[in-house]
Amino acid sequence: MALQRHIAQPSAVTRYTQLLADVESRFSRHVARVIAEDGSAEQVDQAVQDQVIAPCAANHSSSENEITAGLVDGALYYLAGNCHLAWDNG
Repeated sequence: MALQRHIAQPSAVTRYTQLLADVESRFSRHVARVIAEDGSAEQVDQAVQDQVIAPCAANHSSSENEITAGLVDGALYYLAGNCHLAWDNG
């Protein structure tokens, strides 16, 4: 999904919003627990890949619009940068 190319299309914005919601939900359910349990950086990275990036890319892709790991990664960092996701135990 090239959101910038299709920003005027409400369906593209809706799909990206759904992706952001899924990323936030999966991070909160799976990755935050690893962080709270003082998981190593490797364990956190593995949880992000296995529980957030791979499933979101697979679940939100269609034959018309492939969702890449890079797009999911970008959504993750967008949410983290805007303080929607916590990377610490605080």
